Amino acid sequence: MFSMLWGMDGDSVTGSHQSAPVDPVVVADPGVLLQAAVDALAQLDVSALSTSELADVSLSVQRQMHRLSGVSTQLLDRWQSSGAWGFDGSRSAASRLARETRSSLRSCRVDLRRARVSAGLPVVTKAVVDGELSVDHLDLFGVFATPERSDAMGRDESFLVDQCRRLNFAKANKLLAYWAHAVDATDESADRAETVEDSSTVY
Repeated sequence: MFSMLWGMDGDSVTGSHQSAPVDPVVVADPGVLLQAAVDALAQLDVSALSTSELADVSLSVQRQMHRLSGVSTQLLDRWQSSGAWGFDGSRSAASRLARETRSSLRSCRVDLRRARVSAGLPVVTKAVVDGELSVDHLDLFGVFATPERSDAMGRDESFLVDQCRRLNFAKANKLLAYWAHAVDATDESADRAETVEDSSTVY
């Protein structure tokens, strides 16, 4: 489908206008390449697409947006942990991000929190970047990957991701809820056993 957007040499754009050619070999900055891709999509004459073409482009763009969100979490996590956001005198990473992107402070805080969560979920994040899961899965894992379950998540993350690749989102939600319940129940049993053992020792 994207052959409609890019010519065989990667330069031509089909749409209502023509943008300047971008040679991916010459342009090393991925941000420039990303901007060129978005410009190509923005110039696409949507009204000229057939129903099947419109579906192909729409779904493809959504998939790539999820992948891009996964990449963004990695960049934002490194950016906020480095402290580079404060070089201009900003009081917080969220305020700098909101100002630079003309976004709401609330949405920027959500993005930065997701970035922090992604750092503790490397397998999930990679699956999102690879296009195997959506950024919604990253948020979902973040809900269940509490500090109390961090050891269990480190042990089971790869297995859970592998299962989620085969499930729709609703079933993935149920799977993680079941996993969390099982982990909590196991921890509670271990705590009770330890308490009994300590009492026996005292006696």
